[in-house]
Amino acid sequence: MRSQTSRIVLCALLAVLGAGGQGLSRAQTADQGGAASGGLQEVVVTAERRTERVMDVPMSVTALSQDILDEKGVTNIDELSRVAPGVTFLRNGMSSSGNYNDEDSDISIRGIDSTAGTSTTGIYIDDTPIQTRHLNFGTVNPYPELFDLSRVEVLKGPQGTLFGSGSEGGTLRFITPAPDLHSYSGLARAEYGQIEGGGPSYEAGAAFGGPIIDGVLGFRVSASFREDGGWVDRVSYARPPAVATPCNPGAGPFAPPCFGGVAEVYTSAPTVTGTLESHANWHDTQTFRAALRWQPSADVTVDPSFYVQSLHINDTGAYWLNISDPSSNTYRNGNAQRNPSNDPWYIGALKFNWNFSGASLTSNTSYFSRSQHSVSDYTQWISTVFLFNQYPAVGDASYSYFTDHQNNFTEEIRLSSTDAASSLQWTAGVFYTHENENSSEFIYSPDACSIPGLPCTMGTNLAYLQPRFSMIDKQEAVFGEVSYKPSAVFKATVGLRYSDLNYNGVVQEFQQGIFGGTSVNSPNSGSSRPLTPRFVLNYTPDSDSLYYASAAKGFRPGGINTHLPPPCLVGLPTEPTTFSSDSLWQYEVGSKNTLADR
Repeated sequence: MRSQTSRIVLCALLAVLGAGGQGLSRAQTADQGGAASGGLQEVVVTAERRTERVMDVPMSVTALSQDILDEKGVTNIDELSRVAPGVTFLRNGMSSSGNYNDEDSDISIRGIDSTAGTSTTGIYIDDTPIQTRHLNFGTVNPYPELFDLSRVEVLKGPQGTLFGSGSEGGTLRFITPAPDLHSYSGLARAEYGQIEGGGPSYEAGAAFGGPIIDGVLGFRVSASFREDGGWVDRVSYARPPAVATPCNPGAGPFAPPCFGGVAEVYTSAPTVTGTLESHANWHDTQTFRAALRWQPSADVTVDPSFYVQSLHINDTGAYWLNISDPSSNTYRNGNAQRNPSNDPWYIGALKFNWNFSGASLTSNTSYFSRSQHSVSDYTQWISTVFLFNQYPAVGDASYSYFTDHQNNFTEEIRLSSTDAASSLQWTAGVFYTHENENSSEFIYSPDACSIPGLPCTMGTNLAYLQPRFSMIDKQEAVFGEVSYKPSAVFKATVGLRYSDLNYNGVVQEFQQGIFGGTSVNSPNSGSSRPLTPRFVLNYTPDSDSLYYASAAKGFRPGGINTHLPPPCLVGLPTEPTTFSSDSLWQYEVGSKNTLADR
């Protein structure tokens, strides 16, 4: 278990500066989802692709402004579950970076989660989806740092009508602040902490923006650096003495070799002989964002933006219990080498909005690019499974090298009604995305390649190549939603999305070395055309109460399979080369009530 961290806040908001009589303030706009009035803050969200009070949205929504995140001490993605009921983050222990500081986490909303196939939760930065497929060990969704955000929106339940595939269980949206055309605003944050029994953690970040040409052109830039300290030491050790132990020759394929009813086994822990690296599992994250807003007329805005983030993880947070003492905050592992990983990614987006008579036209064009690289120490695993020795000899080293590259182009165009007084509200749109993802894992092992009878035909040290995946996903969709109010207190909403999904992929199963065999390329493809409806009934007796009932469907695309070993094909008429998409329905009844003014 991780030891506790004490944090010391060094500075918060940037001090008010005089600039020609105009002060520096933190702007409160609709883009930032805040209200400057006294009493209970009115939270504004865009969960239904239009600006609304969160009280008026007939679904379970958690909306958290940057001020609330700071007040609650929520500084990384895992801590979000403390303030968003029904949301959890599950660590992916298969990756080298599976420690409790990093971003390698699968999100679960209301228990809907999967570590295979496409994500069950839509992850959005503004209007750009960035969720990923789980193609191999270690591939997980990216998440931005929780700094200089307008708000975070957690939409619980299927969002298949307005957000499409991948939002099967819900949608997590990170909304960034738009540049202000009339006033300057800034934010600065610094933090220092010390992990008991571990290393230091610290953070520094700043954001600033305002008008370049008053009322016409504005900007906002931000940058941050955060390092989370480690608490696991990587150590050297001496093997314990092996003990001759009676054994059963039929104990199983992974039992120690049993000769004459006796096996050489270890009955004590190894002896720690030195520390190779203290607090090795630290990681750091760097971010930079730049955004412009151009308003050539009162009805038109153009918003180009660029966001880049880079995560570096020094080592794994896994520790060996037999050489650790959690009661004294002592955590160690005897890995032969570090398990580093790097995860840089960026988003370029161009948003266009035109308000005209009774409607608003929005276009969002974006490109997302990500490149993951990680190393996992397989020395003990290879030694245990193939050499029947759980403590490898000093100098042995086996490791895997994992890569995943993802590039997404996305375009969405929406047309929405804007007359809030009308009894009829509607939204219609088209969506297109082209996603290209490639993933592979090489495992190197001089130990395995030295075993007699197990040739390493790809080279002296290359033992095994996990299946290499190459996937292209294309999605085209049309969607619409209509709300009608027959009276001041009742409203009915019907929505529908039609999607045309096509996925093409190649699995290169090049299993050489200890497994032998030859390269096998398996090109496969699949498609689906799901319909995802949404139905809602609202009753709003007053501005402080909302009662609703809804039914909504969510889905995610299918994918391609690797080849099955011959024993697994017994009883199957044909080998399944693809798997189909899955979906779910949710039925919800709820209410939102403001019980007292504060």
